[in-house]
Amino acid sequence: MADTFKAEIIGRLAHKWESEGVIDSAKVEQNTQLTNGFNWNEAEAAWRLESTTLADAASVTYDLTNLTQTRFGDTQIITLIDVRAIIIKNETTNEGTLLLGDAGANEWSAMFGADGDIIKIEPSSVMLISNELDGWDVDATNKNLKLTASGGLATFSIEIVGATSAGASGSGSGA
Repeated sequence: MADTFKAEIIGRLAHKWESEGVIDSAKVEQNTQLTNGFNWNEAEAAWRLESTTLADAASVTYDLTNLTQTRFGDTQIITLIDVRAIIIKNETTNEGTLLLGDAGANEWSAMFGADGDIIKIEPSSVMLISNELDGWDVDATNKNLKLTASGGLATFSIEIVGATSAGASGSGSGA
């Protein structure tokens, strides 16, 4: 049986505001279904970590061309060549901010304005960003994604969805 992959990216922010009997409500939302492949609105692999903790000032750098995951009873090495979406949830409720970016050597900064830029993910917050059509390129010199805890202990979950080979299908390579 051939490998298949599907992903769903959902982002939504809505409000309801009532003042003196008048209601204002609105929402902005995006829901995209990614199917198996490398072209627009397609992806081939997902990598995730759940409830990972960093001590204050500690950091971890993930090589997007060498992401290891145990799945389907085997260890997989996922080699992304582009990222279609990334979500990071800072599960800490009252102290540690997560700093995303500024990895230094071989920094993956495709979704940032430039190398050295960071995004702060405050406690009890989520960052979701996507490039569903083209994805952000990953290569040998643009591959390291760094997370740093700042201001206290930080516990986070992360998932990255992307493509592993131009035109190929499947969900990463087994190792």
